[in-house]
Amino acid sequence: MTDTIFIKLIEKQEITDNVIIKQEDCSQVNDNFKNEIKVKESLQDSEQIPCPGNANIIKLKDSDFASYKYIEFPEDTIFLEAIAQNSIYKKGIAYIPAQRLVEYHATNGGKIFKKETHLYAVAPHMTHAQHIAGPIATPCGSTEISIFGSHLNSQGILYMCAFNRNSILALDLTKLTEPPVFVECQFEIANIPAPNDLCIDPHNENVLYVAAGKMETMCCFDYKISNASSGTIYKVTIITTNTDDGSSSSNNGRYFRTEIQARGLDTLAGIEVINDQIVTAQLYNVIMQNKQFLESSTIVNWEGYDYQGNVWLADNIDTFSTTDCSGEGNNEEKLLVIPA
Repeated sequence: MTDTIFIKLIEKQEITDNVIIKQEDCSQVNDNFKNEIKVKESLQDSEQIPCPGNANIIKLKDSDFASYKYIEFPEDTIFLEAIAQNSIYKKGIAYIPAQRLVEYHATNGGKIFKKETHLYAVAPHMTHAQHIAGPIATPCGSTEISIFGSHLNSQGILYMCAFNRNSILALDLTKLTEPPVFVECQFEIANIPAPNDLCIDPHNENVLYVAAGKMETMCCFDYKISNASSGTIYKVTIITTNTDDGSSSSNNGRYFRTEIQARGLDTLAGIEVINDQIVTAQLYNVIMQNKQFLESSTIVNWEGYDYQGNVWLADNIDTFSTTDCSGEGNNEEKLLVIPA
C-alpha cells in the first residue's frame, strides 16, 4: 500500500534568498515593478510548509484500522477523486461525486453498462455512503462527465471540475430532492482546459481559482487538445450581469470573467487559498503566489524530495478552519497537504 502523509502548516519560518523564485514573463509584472516587489515581500512573510524529511509523518496502513475506518460505496463504483465540505452550509457532512459503471437492461433482454456520476454524502459515523443525487448531468442533459476536484461554498453550490469537458459544473445542493433522482447542474463555466482541482476565495465566494492546463494546437494539424502538463491557474469571477470587459455568458443569467492567474507551470494537482496566498500542488513540489496580482512571481514552498532517497507527490490540498469563510474574526486556518 502506498504511504500517505499528512502535513500541517506549522510555525512561521524565514524564507531566505536561496528559495527559488520563478519570474513569469508577463506585461503586468514588467509594467508594474512596484507590484512585483510587494508580491515578493508578501511571499517572504508567508508561512513555509515543512518538507517530508522534517515533518511529522503519519502513515496509514490497514493495520491502523482502529484509528480510521472505511465508508463503503456501491460495488459498481470505478472512480473517486473529489471530496468537498463546508461547515457553514452543513456541518459534519462531506460530498463525493462517484463515477459508476451502472447496469441497465436492454430492450432485447440483454444488459448494457453506462458510465454515470452520482453524488454521495458521507459523515464520520457512516459505514455506507448515502446516495443523494444521480446521475448528474450538464445543463444540456449530458451525463458524460468525469469529475476530478470539487469545492462547496457556504450557500450549498457544489463546483466540480469536469475534466473531460474542459469546464466547471455547478450544482445547487439546496434543490436536491428525495429520493435521489437524475439532476442537471444549474450552470457550466466553459473553456477551462483539463481542470484538476479548484477552490473558492475565502474572502469572496464569487471568485474561483482553478488548477488546470492549457489548450494547444497539435503540430501540423488545425486541431486543439487540452494539455494538463502545461499547468495554468485560472481566476474565474462569477458576476450577475454581462459586461463589455471580456466576460462570457452562460445559462440562467450568469456571466463569468476568466483570467489567467499563473501560467507556464508543470502539471497541477491541488489548489487552495490561505489568506492572500494561492497554494498549489505541482506534484513534485508546492508553490505559492499572491492572489492580488495576476501572473506575478511564484515561490517553491515545499519540495517532494526529502534527501533520504524518497520522493513524495503532493496531490490534494485542503484547509481546516475554526471560523467561517467570511475572513472575519480570529481565523485559525491550517493547511493540510496530502502527498501519496
